[in-house]
Amino acid sequence: MILLRFNTSDHTLQFNYEGEEINYENVVTIKTHDEYYEVLQRQTRTEKNAPLLRVPITKTIIEFTHE
Repeated sequence: MILLRFNTSDHTLQFNYEGEEINYENVVTIKTHDEYYEVLQRQTRTEKNAPLLRVPITKTIIEFTHE
């Protein structure tokens, strides 16, 4: 399973899959589509949101933190 830990206050995302952990900053939201979640990240140069990654809904657990 894929584990996403999204801190909505700090705008950070921790991505965990098969023992690999990657941390992202400037994450603004996670959109739900028909078969996948799309993580959007604020681009510092353009100040626009861009897709960072897409993960399948059926294989993903999302944990939200609001502190």
